[in-house]
Amino acid sequence: MARVAYQGTAGAYSHLACTQVFPEWEYLACDDFLSALDLVSGGFAERAMIPLENSTAGRVEEIYRLIPRTQLCVIAEHFEPVNHCLLALPGVSVEELKTVRSHPQALAQCHQRLLSMGLKAEAAVDTAMSARDLITRGDRTNAAIASSLAAELYGLDILQEQFQDVSGNTTRFLVFGREP
Repeated sequence: MARVAYQGTAGAYSHLACTQVFPEWEYLACDDFLSALDLVSGGFAERAMIPLENSTAGRVEEIYRLIPRTQLCVIAEHFEPVNHCLLALPGVSVEELKTVRSHPQALAQCHQRLLSMGLKAEAAVDTAMSARDLITRGDRTNAAIASSLAAELYGLDILQEQFQDVSGNTTRFLVFGREP
């Protein structure tokens, strides 16, 4: 089976993009962008799905530093609409929430919504990791901003969909491979 590598935890937006472009492939979660690219360079994966920029929060700076150093080819691009979801433990209501954890890009894309609800933002490494951590923490006052895929994978309730400040929020991904 063909494999596509991405940065993040299962349920991350990069994982979601992989499911849209490569629905029958195996998905390989990586700790960082360089690891995802290295899996392709080393022949363990055929492709890497890497976010380049978001229409609301701007460039993913680290990628611009990595592209000149890779020998891989950009073979496609994919535009993934972002549907940020406010996630919580099963049975938790919006009124119980005090803090929301997510990746800084997601927090930036939902900044006004968080302010209007009086929720404190806490930065985390990954959107999906924030969702997964809700289960291990068990804190009913904590929520996460992540994808509907993360909610499904980790058994969380979606309190609000389209939680981002700007509709039409989209992330542009580049697909990397060994050959043009």
